[in-house]
Amino acid sequence: MKPPDHPIFHRIPDLWYHIVETMDEALFLVDVNQDIIYFNRRAEQVTGFSADEVVGRHCLAGFRCPTCTTHCGLFDKEHVIDKEVTITRKDGTQV
Repeated sequence: MKPPDHPIFHRIPDLWYHIVETMDEALFLVDVNQDIIYFNRRAEQVTGFSADEVVGRHCLAGFRCPTCTTHCGLFDKEHVIDKEVTITRKDGTQV
């Protein structure tokens, strides 16, 4: 393991940001209140909402998913795997 003062440790936040902003997957992070705390560029493209419009708001503000309005498995199991959802985009179309 590298010592804590190794330069790579100082670059990790920038490296993480670069990775999640250039990946081809929509990524959003929510806090324990289900409020969006991070929304990457691909999430903006998929949903039609900008990060400015949804960060700080409930996750349904950006992902308007009918399944999630009745039951969100994320907070029951701390992760969601292989669950198909329909997202209603800002313009009303569904993906």
